[in-house]
Amino acid sequence: MYADHIGGGSVTVRRCDLDGGAREDGGAIYVFGGSVLLEDSTIEGFSTEDFTGGGLAVESVGLEVNRCVFENCRAIRGGAVAIGAANPARFSDTKFVNNATVSTITMSPGSGGAILTASLIEVERCIFERNRSRHHPDCHGGAISGPARVRFSTFVDNEAISRASALSDTTSLATTDVETSIVVSFVPQPVPLIEAGAEVDFSLVDGGFMGQGNVDGDPAFWGLSDFQPLPNSAAIDLAPPFYGVDPDGTPRDAGALRFDRDHCGTGCDGVIGIPSCVAAPNSTFFRSEIRGVGTLVVARNRVVLNVDRLPPGSRGYFIASQTAACVPGAGGSSGNLCIGGSALRFSNQILQPTPFDSNVSFRPMLNDLPGGGAVFPGETWFFQYWHRDAVAGVATSNFSPALQLGF
Repeated sequence: MYADHIGGGSVTVRRCDLDGGAREDGGAIYVFGGSVLLEDSTIEGFSTEDFTGGGLAVESVGLEVNRCVFENCRAIRGGAVAIGAANPARFSDTKFVNNATVSTITMSPGSGGAILTASLIEVERCIFERNRSRHHPDCHGGAISGPARVRFSTFVDNEAISRASALSDTTSLATTDVETSIVVSFVPQPVPLIEAGAEVDFSLVDGGFMGQGNVDGDPAFWGLSDFQPLPNSAAIDLAPPFYGVDPDGTPRDAGALRFDRDHCGTGCDGVIGIPSCVAAPNSTFFRSEIRGVGTLVVARNRVVLNVDRLPPGSRGYFIASQTAACVPGAGGSSGNLCIGGSALRFSNQILQPTPFDSNVSFRPMLNDLPGGGAVFPGETWFFQYWHRDAVAGVATSNFSPALQLGF
């Protein structure tokens, strides 16, 4: 659908592609006096000089946006969306990609590369990627400018010149409240990612941020524009108990996308590896199983090892070697050691099976093995999970099968 401009009272838009422009507010959609429901649609638009909301401008009593994409929108203020005062708005499961504030004639300041709002908005499970507000020295809020309550969202490489590069608020409401989210930038920024004074908790923030449960760690995304976390992401299990649990029974993950052990993202070739050696039955009376997902291209460093059918609570860690073996009852265990030679132990990364599915997932860093070694192309490695177990109430240990990976 091509639309220069949609205007009027209440508007509902579903399953549409809007590409529009206007010499006034709201490049694709402008609504005043009514409500707006926007779902499952893609919006690309621009508003000419000194007008706001390149994709959507709203002066209405309510705005709800679900499962949409705002991409390549342009306006001097609110590159994608501009929201007036006293207009409650909610965004969920929506992406904002490469939107920007621009000014080519007046060079007036602007803000809100993705969203400019004068009202408190709610943002949940949204992704803000590469949005910008930098056409003037006073530009701020590359992703959001204005009061916002943000939950389970991901902000990556949003840019601004003043105040804060991702989230800023200069309104009298002065309310930026962020929880269980990821806010990072892989490119240098001249200002903080989040404006000082914001309330931020249980979030992964590049460079850190004062607040309860915040971490400054590696989000370990699958790749560029693929924000699914890998097993070693610092965002996994970051949410507090009152937010409930993920489907596997673990605490919820920060960010818009939860960890998915079967995700095959950027640079992934699919199922990899060949199981070698047979696991002995564990205390569940089943044999554990192992499989790999990712790529055998060493330079990509994308190997995920998944082990299933483990005894509940069977903490353990992975071991690895370039030599195969099969040693029943190794070290007094109840299982079969499937590797030989000089074994490496990933003992600084203790794993615990998920409560509901009793499985573990692990990403070995191929360029940083225990002891300072590395995997090189042309090598074959065997990986195996060594875990606690019990037989007739007597503590012991057991092993998964090994997975053979030919790099």
